[in-house]
Amino acid sequence: MNALMQTPYYQNMMAQYDPQVQQSYAAMMQQSYFNEAKKQFSKFEENLIHEKETIMEQEKQTLLEEMDAIKGELNSAKEENKSSIQEFFGGGRG
Repeated sequence: MNALMQTPYYQNMMAQYDPQVQQSYAAMMQQSYFNEAKKQFSKFEENLIHEKETIMEQEKQTLLEEMDAIKGELNSAKEENKSSIQEFFGGGRG
């Protein structure tokens, strides 16, 4: 019987009834669950940030295209004004 009590299996079985071992095991399991939850939340946040970056990049591209169109309209209006002024004053001829 003494030989049986010296085996690691028996010692592990007896240690399970030790309150300190149970408390350590519970703390270890809680930490493990916490780490897994943190990892999953991190992946969720990463995906959410990626989606927001994609949306912002699309909005940026739309705004740049609108800005180019407005610049084109502005240049066209400047040329029209310049042409109108030249016509009004006789094309610069005196």
